Amino acid sequence: MNKSLFLLFILCTLSACSPKAEDNFRQPENNQVEVISAEIVDKSRENADKSDEKDAFGLASIYAEDNRPPLEIRTAAFKKIAEDMKGLEKVVNGEVPYDPDKFLEQVVEFFGDAHEPFHYFEAQMPPDDKRGNAKPEIWTDEDGFFEEQVKFAENTSALLEATITDDLSKIKPALETLQGSCQSCHQGYRKEIK
Repeated sequence: MNKSLFLLFILCTLSACSPKAEDNFRQPENNQVEVISAEIVDKSRENADKSDEKDAFGLASIYAEDNRPPLEIRTAAFKKIAEDMKGLEKVVNGEVPYDPDKFLEQVVEFFGDAHEPFHYFEAQMPPDDKRGNAKPEIWTDEDGFFEEQVKFAENTSALLEATITDDLSKIKPALETLQGSCQSCHQGYRKEIK
């Protein structure tokens, strides 16, 4: 599929979907930030190469019917994002050869996984043993945490847009900006892991 058409399809699909988080933590509104959902995964898979049955969007599609506690789901989702990021870093740092088509697939997978964990922060602050590495500030500074989500989503979209150019000199700064967004959120809203 032509890369520009693929990006256009993803962006159009995103604008047609809205998050389903009535009972969970505050989510970005559809007009503020693009949020990928299970519907997007399903529509994207329908339009993907029919011969490849592998889910091109990683774990995102299985969360819709997951009965585990929110902490377990979001922990697994954050781990998946970290794995995705490591793969992208290896390419940008020259540890793995740059293959534009394969890298685009990796970025689309990251894009698909990136917003999933934010759907699994409960509306009310859970007890200490149900928070994992989440700081209380996630619930006491809801606006600040929301702003971090918006920045993360914008930077994820910017990485996807840079990837379409096939130009590593544009991709690398976009990835670095995205990494900065991750670090900023971790500093304010995640307990230090020892």
